[in-house]
Amino acid sequence: MAPILLGCVVAIALLHAASQPVSTNDLHIFLAMGRWMTGSGEILRSEVFTWTAQGTSFTNPTWGFSCLSWALYQGIGVEGLRLFNGAMVALALLAVNGSCKALKLQPKACALSTLYAWILLLQNLAVRGQTWVFLLLPLAIWLGVQRRHPALHILGGLMLGALWSNLHGSFPVALIWLGIWGGGRIWASKEFSAAAPAWLSALGLAIGTLCNPEVTGVWSFLYENSSSPLARGFIEWYAPDFLSFAGARLYGALALWGLLALRRRPDWVSVILVLTFGVLAARGTRFIAWFGLASAPLLALWLSQRWPADTKEGWPRRWVQILGVTLALFFLALGARLLPPDRGLKETTPVAAIEALKQSCGACTGERILNPPEFGGYLNVEAPGLQTSGDIRSWVFPDPAWQIYLDLCEAPADWEERLRIQRVNYMLLWRPTQAQTLIPAALASPDWELLAEDEMSLLVRRREGGGLVPLSKPPNGQ
Repeated sequence: MAPILLGCVVAIALLHAASQPVSTNDLHIFLAMGRWMTGSGEILRSEVFTWTAQGTSFTNPTWGFSCLSWALYQGIGVEGLRLFNGAMVALALLAVNGSCKALKLQPKACALSTLYAWILLLQNLAVRGQTWVFLLLPLAIWLGVQRRHPALHILGGLMLGALWSNLHGSFPVALIWLGIWGGGRIWASKEFSAAAPAWLSALGLAIGTLCNPEVTGVWSFLYENSSSPLARGFIEWYAPDFLSFAGARLYGALALWGLLALRRRPDWVSVILVLTFGVLAARGTRFIAWFGLASAPLLALWLSQRWPADTKEGWPRRWVQILGVTLALFFLALGARLLPPDRGLKETTPVAAIEALKQSCGACTGERILNPPEFGGYLNVEAPGLQTSGDIRSWVFPDPAWQIYLDLCEAPADWEERLRIQRVNYMLLWRPTQAQTLIPAALASPDWELLAEDEMSLLVRRREGGGLVPLSKPPNGQ
């Protein structure tokens, strides 16, 4: 049953992740950055896409994901990126199973722990840098739990750190896991050498993070990017609500650990690791996936203690029936999900509005637009000459630049004059947030005309003769 369960979990993970529509709020700004960097041959460290923060300097340690995603996008398109994303999720789960087996645990315990990790990965499977590096945490665990030549641990950690830090800034999770695990090995054996595999791997990984064009800037980037998303209202950084699907999975998993602790006292290393990553996940929905990946080997360890290594007993029939029904429902749900012929982009993407924009100004070179940050990157990819008002890179925008959009969304009395001074001739308006403010103001103004609309968005343009700002002659000599 263990190979069957593992194969089903990996297949479901691949199909489910590959069926996820691409969310334009995250991926596309990195595609735009990747296009700029591959075209210029240098790393982008100064803002070029927005008129609100034009010229602002910033660190860019995750340049590798931008260039890789752009290269794949050019070669295989959005549908190919979705399939690649599914393959990366499947590989991550295979690596989870491998990290459990590195501890020489029962195959069925490893398979069940892989299923557990998959459940906690749900809602964190968008095509993005974080999803593509899920694989690296179980690889780091695999490296740190087995005894090899010290040089191999350092070299392996070095390679992981270099790859990880150039793709995404989540590598501290591996350092935390390896650090605690090494301390636990010392406690259990009373020998300092027992911590060598984990700590040498962590040392190599930490050094590897400096193999980045930004060198130590990768660490300051982490600090800056861990506080600004909360201040900017990015909901995936918020604590999961108890009644939400994310909260139900997290707190259900923590309750499971509580029940396991009542049945058999777990080792203190497992307790510390579960609590550490549990607290991290309770502080932000985006961290629930890391909790699942980090705690899966610990669950396999507990289950293997429940099932001795020499046991010959089969799986209880009730377990087999429950797993069979669950897997069948998953496959049926995936089949229904894959039936629609085109699920490339998330359904809320204002495709029609942006097509109307391209018909109006082509590549829109030099034009400026006021837009929701969620669609800044998509606008940059579709109209490469356009200057947007913002996107989701919270670490790029100083507070005054970010506030420009928020203030204009409230439709203050001088909103038209502000836009004229900033030479903005287009606005992409979003009904969920501007239905009572800027949308009625724009529709009521004689100086703005409606180009396109759908259930979620509107595109308006400044009318000819209504104060249209020529690109070659900024107002008031500015």
